[in-house]
Amino acid sequence: MKPTQQGFTANLHQQYVALSKAELAEGDRYDAGIFARRAEQAAMGKGFDPDTLWDRSFTDANRVQVHQQWGRLKYALDSGGREKFPDLASTAQTQFGCWVQELEENNQPNDIKNCRDGYEAAMKKLEDALKPKPMAKAPEPAKPAPAPDVVRKFPVFFDFNSTELTEGSRALIEAAYKTSQKVSYSIIDATGHADRAGPDGYNLKLSERRAAAVKAELVRLGVAANKVVTLGKGERDPLTQTDDGVREPQNRRVEIVLK
Repeated sequence: MKPTQQGFTANLHQQYVALSKAELAEGDRYDAGIFARRAEQAAMGKGFDPDTLWDRSFTDANRVQVHQQWGRLKYALDSGGREKFPDLASTAQTQFGCWVQELEENNQPNDIKNCRDGYEAAMKKLEDALKPKPMAKAPEPAKPAPAPDVVRKFPVFFDFNSTELTEGSRALIEAAYKTSQKVSYSIIDATGHADRAGPDGYNLKLSERRAAAVKAELVRLGVAANKVVTLGKGERDPLTQTDDGVREPQNRRVEIVLK
């Protein structure tokens, strides 16, 4: 297939094809197929977001770090990374996909390290490129930005039509709680979302209950209840655009943000 667009999606297509061929050469037809489908989506001008993690299995420690890095990557991409620096953005996204695939297999340490190093190198360049250029003569010193390695966004995913917290969800909420003990913040937003596989009114209530479940867990861990603000958006703000009635795991989530 040939990409229908230039720039970011064309780069994604080329790099996902390379990952697919590499996995096929190792005899891993399953992951070769996943990367081939991602290349196909990119060629059609789709697949703008990093790989979803809901269908991969990790150790508890690895699960927390890959979800944190997913949020870090998504933030950089949504902050203009795709449009302004397509080469760096596409490399960061595909190396992230390579890393999480190798991390799930967990039997080739050198491949895990190489993919992680490639992802970190591309992310550093992308984050540096996205930083505002300093003014020649600033009237007063700018406030220091938060350390780039401190993640303040934590996406917590849910099963279909469910508000139950899974083991992985609880690990991410605990990571958000531990971060809240190390950094200054005014409020913690817990914004619930739902996919489009149901009536709009029902999905709004479902997203509110998901946000409430996350707040309850944060409070149980030790966050003051008045420090957590919940909001339900239903199906209005999806990570992945779908037709009405379509189930989409990436849209069934609560986004925790320390502000």
